[in-house]
Amino acid sequence: MKHTNKKKGFTLVELVIVIAVIAILAGVMIATFSNVVDKANKSADLQEVKSSLDAGITTSSPRASCRLFCR
Repeated sequence: MKHTNKKKGFTLVELVIVIAVIAILAGVMIATFSNVVDKANKSADLQEVKSSLDAGITTSSPRASCRLFCR
């Protein structure tokens, strides 16, 4: 009887390559995610300014709104 020595599993090189690919993908995703967070924060700030201006214009007198935009 012949005994074949078939090893099951991954080699060290294969594992290192997989870890490197995962690290590259993680780096790309972190950069993308931080960009999305920055855009969301800017959008939220802009919306807050718009709502503050709308609230200020609707609660003030007509002359006050003209002072803001009629220069």
